[in-house]
Amino acid sequence: MKNKILTILISFLSAFVLCACANKVDYDALKENTGLMFVATEYNTGENDITSDYWVSTKFNIFYDGSIEVIETYNVSGDIGIRVSVSDKEYKKIYDFISKGKIDRSVDGVDGAQWDFYSYDLEGKPTLIYQGYIYGIKEIESIQEILKNYIFVEEKS
Repeated sequence: MKNKILTILISFLSAFVLCACANKVDYDALKENTGLMFVATEYNTGENDITSDYWVSTKFNIFYDGSIEVIETYNVSGDIGIRVSVSDKEYKKIYDFISKGKIDRSVDGVDGAQWDFYSYDLEGKPTLIYQGYIYGIKEIESIQEILKNYIFVEEKS
């Protein structure tokens, strides 16, 4: 009886270890790809004077290679953009976020700023993760905080 229990316990632990290893992500291998991985866009949906140079949107393009392109669009002056590298820690958080898939929640808001979040597989196929206001959705708010750190950041020489 002890041998049977020991055999079952060893089998269970072996299966658990194999499953844990199978889910491990090789981030270095991901970074060998050059395509688009994730796009988050914040839109100004408020009322604006069409003759003023108001902020229209901010688009964050994150690529598999670990770079981020930030493009801010203004009504009159147009686009302002930068491209820099994302830290390894933030890259992992972003990848883990998009790996979870679609978020089925909605938030009522009236402040005039909404978001779209799309992930892209290695073949470039987009998948909608979330669209709308993000207040109180902790997993999205944490990604927003990361993204906002890259607005107007200059590449260090």
